[in-house]
Amino acid sequence: MLTIGDTVRALRNERNYSQEQLSKKIGVTRATVGAYESGGRFPSLSSLIALARVFGVTTDYLLGVSDKRTHYLDVSGLTPRQIDSLHLIIENYRECSAAADKDGEA
Repeated sequence: MLTIGDTVRALRNERNYSQEQLSKKIGVTRATVGAYESGGRFPSLSSLIALARVFGVTTDYLLGVSDKRTHYLDVSGLTPRQIDSLHLIIENYRECSAAADKDGEA
């Protein structure tokens, strides 16, 4: 079973982020990210949530509780049109977030 540090390192490397880049995205120092990855420190609740958001995985995945990476949205009881609307909202949010991230890195 992977530790949270192993998981953070693997996800960071998948996205080709340096420790410095990840640290800026989650609001901690580079040394703190290094400590997470080496097992010297465990992320605070707010950092855990930030990591999950940056990597697009669940906190359960980061903690090793689940092997499912992504969030699942319960759409039971919604009409197909409502579900389609949610998909459009999510895609729009992703595009806006990507544009904001790109603008912030320039």
